[in-house]
Amino acid sequence: ATHGTMFTRRFLLLAGLGVASAFAPANLGGSPKLALRSSSRAVCRQGRATAPSMKWGDDLSDDGYLIAPSILSADFAKLGEEVDNMLAAGADVVHFDVMDNHYVPNLTIGPGVCKALRDHGVTAPIDVHLMVDPVDRIIGDFIDAGASYITFHPEASNHIDRSLQLIRDGGCKSGLVFTPATSLDYAKYVLDKVDIILLMSVNPGFGGQKFIEGTL
Repeated sequence: ATHGTMFTRRFLLLAGLGVASAFAPANLGGSPKLALRSSSRAVCRQGRATAPSMKWGDDLSDDGYLIAPSILSADFAKLGEEVDNMLAAGADVVHFDVMDNHYVPNLTIGPGVCKALRDHGVTAPIDVHLMVDPVDRIIGDFIDAGASYITFHPEASNHIDRSLQLIRDGGCKSGLVFTPATSLDYAKYVLDKVDIILLMSVNPGFGGQKFIEGTL
């Protein structure tokens, strides 16, 4: 099961809380194919935690896609090993679902886990989905920890343009996340600073919810 759809200027992401995500070209007709495709892991950024990033899509054909499993599905007692096995199996991106028990009624992980994976030797891009309020305080922490992409909910920012710019100034790709009830008007005046738009097909907070088909 998946919980969201993400568009970059070229790409679409089917994402999940605690499940795998798939990045695919936004111009695909019909439903994107959800199958593994190998891709190179090109480094395009030098983060403060020696974190590489990928120019997502630069190495993909129009029918390509990337797989980004959420680490919420991992055994945290052996997280490094779990992520190593995930990437060896063909995953391209490591997805973080970050919840603060304030914006959503659940508490998950913080930047320390991101840094630990970088210190462990993970070189794949790390995609951080912030379900926190406020967002600006923690953006810099995830940049320092080695994030590659950072997305947030517009309702959680007092100044969306500024939050997006904070992410970009730190060398990460930036994006907005929309729940099923959130108006897309938030993106209207900041598209020049948006690399990704994630459309969630469940309400944020917990995995295992019924997929809301209307999101598609």
